[in-house]
Amino acid sequence: MRSDIPDPPLELLDYISGVPDVARTRAVADFYLKIFIETGKLSSRDRVLDVGCGVGRIAQALAGHLEPTARYEGFDISRAAIDWCRENITPRHPNFRFEHADVYNEFYNPAGRSRARLHRFPYADSSFDFVFLTSVFTHMMPHDLRQYLAEISRVLAPGGRCVITFFLHNDATAEAIRAGRSAFQLPHRYGKPSRAVGSGPEYGDCLTESDVEVERVVAYEENWVKDQLASCGLTPDSQHLVGHWSGRTGPGFQDIVAATKTGPVSLRFRLSRGLRFDGLREHLWRARLRLNRLRAPAAR
Repeated sequence: MRSDIPDPPLELLDYISGVPDVARTRAVADFYLKIFIETGKLSSRDRVLDVGCGVGRIAQALAGHLEPTARYEGFDISRAAIDWCRENITPRHPNFRFEHADVYNEFYNPAGRSRARLHRFPYADSSFDFVFLTSVFTHMMPHDLRQYLAEISRVLAPGGRCVITFFLHNDATAEAIRAGRSAFQLPHRYGKPSRAVGSGPEYGDCLTESDVEVERVVAYEENWVKDQLASCGLTPDSQHLVGHWSGRTGPGFQDIVAATKTGPVSLRFRLSRGLRFDGLREHLWRARLRLNRLRAPAAR
């Protein structure tokens, strides 16, 4: 059942998703709601977290499905999107709440105070039954992705479910790229030596469509993704839903992975992150960012 929430303005849809089309936005939301129910086992009474909620695209569909006693929380790095959701969704559905995450992004939040790799979700441990991310990890670098996976695990209750979309790189994807059937060529391997377009996957590969706007399209080697999930106590289903971005037949554009919270984040995972000295790295990053901003007016 479609809720009573108004459609976002086209300029905000365009700014957030690049798709200023109300009908398509509604269709995508209804598609994911169906996936959440059938694949993610979403209940109408669940406590739900929407990571990267944007302008409430999927919240609008969920508002017609979740019971008033259920709980929905969404956060996003776009202040404009969160302001619109607070003004147009929460007054109609008080159990739907939205938070702005002040995480740096060159386009959506250039004044952000920290990077995603250190962001802690503003929610208590084990406070959700269902967490979902659509078109989030397709625009994030490895260290940011690992932090978000750890946070998903932390806020999910034991036995809780998550549904996440990816561009997964595997042998079938590589073959489709070589044959010219894929929507992307993924010619750049982030942080590693270049490889030929359509090369077979190597464990841990992070492939991008651009070497300048690296977060515009990000694909990950499939087995590495599954190992990261497992290291965070998230057991993925034996099969994922293939996305047709890679020229194969699938229900949606991106690959869809569902997983269950079966345990805590592993000690090895926690240690690997601690040994990176991310706190010190973050201080150095902030100092460099401030210096670049001071230099910018002089450059003009």
